[in-house]
Amino acid sequence: KEDKWHKAKKMFVNNMDGFTGKLEGKAYYDLAIIHENLGDFEQMVSYAKKADGILQSRKSEGYLEIAKKRRSAQRKLQKQMNKAEDVNSQDNH
Repeated sequence: KEDKWHKAKKMFVNNMDGFTGKLEGKAYYDLAIIHENLGDFEQMVSYAKKADGILQSRKSEGYLEIAKKRRSAQRKLQKQMNKAEDVNSQDNH
C-alpha cells in the first residue's frame, strides 16, 4: 500500500514543472495528502502551506490547520516514545 503512495509522490514531483496556477496549488494539496499517508508530517505541512498560499480557499486553509495539528500530535507522541525508551533503557542497566 505504501508503494502506491511513493509512486503517486514520484508522479507529482516529476510533473510539478508543468503545473501552474490553481493546478499547481491542487498538486501541492495532493502532495500534502500523499505525505500524510506516508507518515511524513513535516513535508505534509510544507506542501499544505504551499497549496494554501496558491489556492487560498476554505478547504486548503482547513487542511493546513489539520496538518499542523497532526504534526504537533506526531511530535508529542515522538517525545513520549523517546522518553519511554530512555526510561526502559535505564531500567535494563
